[in-house]
Amino acid sequence: MTTTLRPRLPFDLAVLARSHGWYDLPPFSWDEGDRTLRYRALVDGRSLALVLRQAAPDGPIEVSSPSAALELDEGAMSVVRRILSLDSDLEPTWELARREPRLRWAADRGAGRMLRSATLFEDLLKILFTTNCTWAATRSMCQNAMALGVAGAFPSPSELDDLEESDWKSKARVGYRARSAKELVRRFESDRGQIERELSRMSSAELSKWLLALPGFGPYAAGQAMRLLGRFESLALDSWCRSRIAELTGRERSDEAIEKVYGEYGDSKGLILWLDITRDWHEREGADAHRAELGQKFSRRKRARASKGGARG
Repeated sequence: MTTTLRPRLPFDLAVLARSHGWYDLPPFSWDEGDRTLRYRALVDGRSLALVLRQAAPDGPIEVSSPSAALELDEGAMSVVRRILSLDSDLEPTWELARREPRLRWAADRGAGRMLRSATLFEDLLKILFTTNCTWAATRSMCQNAMALGVAGAFPSPSELDDLEESDWKSKARVGYRARSAKELVRRFESDRGQIERELSRMSSAELSKWLLALPGFGPYAAGQAMRLLGRFESLALDSWCRSRIAELTGRERSDEAIEKVYGEYGDSKGLILWLDITRDWHEREGADAHRAELGQKFSRRKRARASKGGARG
């Protein structure tokens, strides 16, 4: 049985799938040629395979499951809506994007929605697995964690609650993250979605404080989590973000300079930064013009600072 979704337009499943690296981590898989996203989730205690396909941008999304003989129930569709960030209202960001040529592609294609896992717990544990390591190591940790749960799906906290730190190190091979992983499991062990609902009612400052209090979560990890939760006030800079800005603008930029340039976008600054540094994942044309416009933006800020005797940029 296939269920049809008609998301708020613009919506391009290819842009959503490749919004960040989750599509490359199990249990996700993305078929670019067939424009099909696959995922396996735990729904009411059962492992459910989900297949999402959009034949063309702005078209309907066909949702099916080889695991379900009948129509997908509300539990399954709730997972689909979370995965696709269908609750995100990005019109304020797109309005900013329409004002600048280098960003108009984002408004035209509906870029900015983030691919998310079925649960906040899965997203947070994966973020923990991205800290201070290569992407290959992140993939390995995710694969090892997958082996600890129901076949094919990312394990729930209840499936992991018996693991000791030594198990996290020997079985999941997460290294020093073992203590943080165990504590994250403890915090979410009895969660049925209420934690995310409570977080949605927090101010961004309160949410940031809550995330920073999680074991193993510094400014980078907290910023990444906020992005997945639809809060874009943080730039969440890491070495990759800094290197991309340097590549796009022709030179290294200080964190202060990056903050000044993107600060003008207000609460959307973290997302605007992300759209700039990931543009070439989605758009093959206009790369030179994009680099030139972004470089000029940094240069104008530097000249303005220099005229006031400011610091380097």
